[in-house]
Amino acid sequence: MESHWRRRRVLVKVVSVVAAVVGIMSFSLSANAAPPNGSAVISRSIYLASESPGFAVLPSGGVRAIELAAGEYNWGLELWNGLGWQGYTRKIYLASGLYWWGCTMEGTGKYFPQQNYGVYCELDGATEDNYNDHATVPVNKNNDLLAVDPGTYTWDGYLQGA
Repeated sequence: MESHWRRRRVLVKVVSVVAAVVGIMSFSLSANAAPPNGSAVISRSIYLASESPGFAVLPSGGVRAIELAAGEYNWGLELWNGLGWQGYTRKIYLASGLYWWGCTMEGTGKYFPQQNYGVYCELDGATEDNYNDHATVPVNKNNDLLAVDPGTYTWDGYLQGA
C-alpha cells in the first residue's frame, strides 16, 4: 500500500507542478509573504461518493505558491459537512522562503462504512519526514484512512502562526 501512495504522490506532484506553472504563466501568480502571526487557507467544496477510486487536489487548480516568514505554524486540514468534521493540526517550524502547498484526497475504491478516502497535505520546500524537500500533514494523527458518508463537504487546508 505504501508504494501505491508514493507513486500516487509523485503523480499528483507532477500534475500539481504543471498546473502551477500554467497558472503562473497565465495569471502572473505572485506569492505574498505570510507573517508568523498571520494565517492562510486553501479551501474547496467537494462531493464525495460512497465509493471512489479517483483523486482530487486542493486547491482545485493544483498547488499554491506561498512565501512564509520564519516561525512556528499550526498546520492542518479538515473535512466537514455541516454535521461533523474530521481533521488534524500539527505544529511545524518553517524557515522563511517560498513553499508549494497543496492537499490530495484519494478514494480507496471501498464503500462507506469502510475506510473509503485518504487525505493529506504537503508543503514542498520544508525539510523533514526523511524526504528533505517536503513535509506532510495527515487527516488524523495516525495517518489513517477515513470512513466518509457520501455528501458535499468543505475541504480546508490551513497554516496559522502559532
